[in-house]
Amino acid sequence: MRVLVTGGCGYIGSRLVPALLAANHEVTVLDALIFGPSPLPAHPRLRLIEGDIRDTSLVQTAMRGQEQVIHLAFLSNDPDFRLDPAIAREVNLNGFEHTLEVALSEGVRRWIQASSCSVYGVVANGETFVNEAQPPMPLTDYARHKAACDHRLIQAKRPGFAPVSLRAATVCGYAPRQRMDLTFNRFAIEGYLKRHIVVERGQRYRPYLSLSDLVALYLLLLEAPEEAISGAIFNAAHGNHTLAESAQILAAHLGPDVVVQTSTTASVDDRSYRVSSRLVERRLGFRPRESLTDAADGLIAAVNQGLLVQPETNPAYDNRTMQQRYDWSRIPFSRQESRHGGTA
Repeated sequence: MRVLVTGGCGYIGSRLVPALLAANHEVTVLDALIFGPSPLPAHPRLRLIEGDIRDTSLVQTAMRGQEQVIHLAFLSNDPDFRLDPAIAREVNLNGFEHTLEVALSEGVRRWIQASSCSVYGVVANGETFVNEAQPPMPLTDYARHKAACDHRLIQAKRPGFAPVSLRAATVCGYAPRQRMDLTFNRFAIEGYLKRHIVVERGQRYRPYLSLSDLVALYLLLLEAPEEAISGAIFNAAHGNHTLAESAQILAAHLGPDVVVQTSTTASVDDRSYRVSSRLVERRLGFRPRESLTDAADGLIAAVNQGLLVQPETNPAYDNRTMQQRYDWSRIPFSRQESRHGGTA
């Protein structure tokens, strides 16, 4: 199957693209390489195009002949999104809208959207598990953009075009293009290297999903019957604990000397929600397999193998830092491309 992955060199894509290739798909990646050189290994069925989804002609080039799209390209993440709001809107909303229009005109059959449980904002009743029928209550531009893209995508459902949106919980685990600004990755590395975990407002609920499970779900969505997924929004979450509970779980796993500390610094992140993933289990039989400690073990193994360099301080692992350093005026991009996963 021919699959276009936008943003395929990012945290999720750096694990997803190799899995797609291992499943015998032919993959095109369109990525602006904000975070540095491509982390993707060379492969004869991989075509990497360096560019931005705001580059309209480049999107058309990348889309030509594709059967399915996995749309990961999005500026993130809550709550420390500090880029010019106009740039965020250009990429997250305008870029999405144009890419979707091109997909429809090129006859793409399926679009899998990377959404987020952040759209739910704050659910006041901690006993409530929100499902996909819960109206979004986004707190930030990032979450508002995700919710708007979900709405627009599902409206685009038509014969021959099956859109589906995947609202994932906070993702955790190792990837070749690592992120350490994600809550549970930070907890794991702090606990392992510093022997303490700092928690801000630990009473907030925050489910997680391991990156391995997320990749498996994307593969499942590619192959699922159209009637099971077309026009659907799926939550995907595991471990509906409070942040303090998750920190304690990791501390107990990492050793008796690991201490959980409560920060007195006010948090700018108000998100708190528990999420039901029953719909995706009922429709597709998907159930997460990896625990929070499994994901932490993968991170620790990567540190010990030298795959992560200074993970607690390396700016390359922080989305906010790398996005702020990037020259967003680089439009249009080069049309150069490589057949083997490297930039031309």
